[in-house]
Amino acid sequence: MADQAPPRNDGDDRETSESLLEKARDRGDTAAWSQLVTIYSPYVRGKCKQKHYIPDQDIDDLVQDVLMAAFTSLGTYVHRGPGTFRAWLKTIISRRVFHYRNTRQSTPSAQGGTDAYANLQQHPDSLSSNDEDSPSEVAAIARACLAYVREKCNENHVNVFLLLMEDKTGAQIAEALSMSPGAVYTAIARVRKALRDEGFEDLL
Repeated sequence: MADQAPPRNDGDDRETSESLLEKARDRGDTAAWSQLVTIYSPYVRGKCKQKHYIPDQDIDDLVQDVLMAAFTSLGTYVHRGPGTFRAWLKTIISRRVFHYRNTRQSTPSAQGGTDAYANLQQHPDSLSSNDEDSPSEVAAIARACLAYVREKCNENHVNVFLLLMEDKTGAQIAEALSMSPGAVYTAIARVRKALRDEGFEDLL
């Protein structure tokens, strides 16, 4: 029987600690939102550049536009399990890119000039929000979240969890880090608890 990846936890056993998303959405916690921006800005930037082919000179403004739209729409967000927030955010990215392109196509002499306009014309199919996130994208978000809980997790536990986020199986993780399968599962459980206690688990 093929080795399976350790379960990722669908959030059904969440404890009572309030998640970062809940703090930002329900209480307007600006500190929580600031942490969300720190964690997800690179993700938004990567989508704008690599999927939507936004010219470098326009990316900063578009990232800010996406994050502002996400903040004002946060009250509509409903968490339904792992990946929900990323899927929701990708929809917002696609909508803001659509707006950006309409603006640039109507005024091709705007910032970025004719080169930027030509770039938009070359990628008409990049507006779909149905793209799958790569394991490296998910791992980058996990790494950003783990930066806030490192005092609760040793380096080995962090390395185990990052490999899990890259879709490695328990056996693959154990072999890569020279650990027993039991130690791998213990490390994953401890990291999940640390993330859950600090409100980060909903972000993965």
